[in-house]
Amino acid sequence: MPKFVTPIIVVSKCLEFDACRYNGQMIHDDFVRNLQKHVHFIPICPEYEIGLGIPRDPIRVLQMKEQYTLIQPSTGRDLTEEMNQFAFKHLNSLMEVDGFILKSRSPSCGIGDVKLYSEQNEQTPIGYGNGLYAQAVLSSFPYVAVEDEQRLKQQHIRDHFLTKLYLLASFRLVKHTQDLKQLNQFLKNNIYLLQIYDRNKTEEMQQILASSQNTSFDQLILLVEKWLFLSLQKLPSFSNLIQTITDLIDKNLQELNRQEKDAVLLCWEKYRQGIVPLHTPLTLLRSYITRYNQANLAEQTLLEPFPQDLV
Repeated sequence: MPKFVTPIIVVSKCLEFDACRYNGQMIHDDFVRNLQKHVHFIPICPEYEIGLGIPRDPIRVLQMKEQYTLIQPSTGRDLTEEMNQFAFKHLNSLMEVDGFILKSRSPSCGIGDVKLYSEQNEQTPIGYGNGLYAQAVLSSFPYVAVEDEQRLKQQHIRDHFLTKLYLLASFRLVKHTQDLKQLNQFLKNNIYLLQIYDRNKTEEMQQILASSQNTSFDQLILLVEKWLFLSLQKLPSFSNLIQTITDLIDKNLQELNRQEKDAVLLCWEKYRQGIVPLHTPLTLLRSYITRYNQANLAEQTLLEPFPQDLV
């Protein structure tokens, strides 16, 4: 059983933590609730933090050209500067963070699905964008794992979020060690998982670390960090996934017959279609690794990229 580094996540406080929504309610979310025993959560409600009460009159985002303004229509209050100042102060106070789970459609926390209006009393939105706090998050932490609770209901998005979250948490610990051996071990343990995201760059990084005797740890960690951040920006392609699984089998499980290999690939296809959860193809793959005594693969994070009970 792998030992996972505990990720640090900022979460909208209305998701399972407090009845602080504009209507005085709390949102119950199974994923956030199940995640609580595995991560360190930092709950925050930006609207409450800038002095809006519970319950409170709704706020909305106005868009004029490229400028966003946060308005409370019932009072006419312009809350833009207060929200921006809070976001700047709060985000700069975070010493370390691996991810954010924000409330969808919220004028403060929504990501890409916040209704934008041209006037404070307009009934029809002119488009959709980010909440003001969420925009500050995306600007200040462009490479960490950021999602809202609605998108996390989609299996592949949720699996990517968790994979990225635990990879970044593990990398954060390696940075603190200032140990080149630990950095090399990190790459070794994650090699197949990272190939799913970017095969060519992963092989290039292997070569760089293999010939890094005269390079300082600080230089290498910055190089690896930049590569890691860019590689994890998007969900991995299924073609990369299948090619990586095929390579793993061809290099380590030559004993598999044609039927067994086809069974593994069929299971991954079912995962791609959303028919089975991630642990199904991983369990099958691990069973073959155990059967054929491939202990060299035991530390590969691909086989369990995050705690199984989060699947």
